[in-house]
Amino acid sequence: MKKSRLTLKDKKIITDKLDAIGMHLSEFSFPNLFLFRNTHEYETVTTPHGFFLSGVTYDKKRFLMPMTSPEKAGEDCFTEMKELMAGEEWDFVFPVPEEWLECFNEKDFTRTYNPDDSDYLFFTEKFKTYPGKKLHKKKNRLNQFLKNYEALLIP
Repeated sequence: MKKSRLTLKDKKIITDKLDAIGMHLSEFSFPNLFLFRNTHEYETVTTPHGFFLSGVTYDKKRFLMPMTSPEKAGEDCFTEMKELMAGEEWDFVFPVPEEWLECFNEKDFTRTYNPDDSDYLFFTEKFKTYPGKKLHKKKNRLNQFLKNYEALLIP
């Protein structure tokens, strides 16, 4: 297993993996991953049969993020992920879109749902002009993103 901190050099491989997944969750977005790379201590994790991201939640729990949908990953990759999860390094797999749940049987995995970890939407105008410090960090990240990247909306 090889681990390394997430950098801009990882953009192509991660973007290609995310495009193949076809999920439009914020966690499955390179700009989001890159902006939060220090906050969540993102690392790439490469195994003989798989490629994953690793991160840390705000409450210091370590998670492993699959970078291939389970149905496309193949048995070797999924077996490696289960072996990684059986060790002490990671606490849980995150995110797991609803479409993937059937691949995570309840014999091997305990499923939980936390609405605070679900995607969220802000009305753009309110977000950009929100007074005070409540959304200050988020506004700065939005401005940084808009300055450095072209935003695309995919229906």
